[in-house]
Amino acid sequence: MSLRFSSRLRRGAAAFTLIELLVVISIIAILASLAFPAVNGAIDTAKRAKAKNDVVQIVTAIKAYQTEYGKLPIYDSQSVYEGNNDQLFNILRSLKELNGEQLDMNPRRIAFVEVRPGKGKKDGIGDDGVFYDPWGKPYKIILDGDYDNTIPNPYGGGAGFKDLLTAAIVVSSGKDGQGLSGDKNSGVAKDDIISWQ
Repeated sequence: MSLRFSSRLRRGAAAFTLIELLVVISIIAILASLAFPAVNGAIDTAKRAKAKNDVVQIVTAIKAYQTEYGKLPIYDSQSVYEGNNDQLFNILRSLKELNGEQLDMNPRRIAFVEVRPGKGKKDGIGDDGVFYDPWGKPYKIILDGDYDNTIPNPYGGGAGFKDLLTAAIVVSSGKDGQGLSGDKNSGVAKDDIISWQ
């Protein structure tokens, strides 16, 4: 009889009750909910840093092209590239043709920019040749089409002078995908990443 009693004690001591399991699960859920915003914030910070690096890299590539050829990489008189920046990046990446048409805008075949392929239409060159920011929106690129070394600032305030003294500017509309107007430091433009600041 004492042998039975001791085996019951051993089994009972090793088992968890339903209440104990619920408490442990609740604690894990609370810890996970506390960690989620921190992880999300770190991911957003990494995306912002990547976008800032991209906009600076794009301007550097455009200026290198201008130094090499004495002109800007303007394709078909287009100096503003929004959702269709594929032509510009085909030239800067030294591709020989676009949609079957021979490109002669980079005859020395210099790769001014190296961009990794994106995942679909996100964070890199998509299947359509467009360069997308980390949130899946095309970078907006404005070139100085009249060669006066001045581009009007697309923001009403908070982003520098009214006229920017540069040959090219690049903008990512950030996480919300909106912006490019109003005050850069408020509203939907607050999360935009710009090349000149």
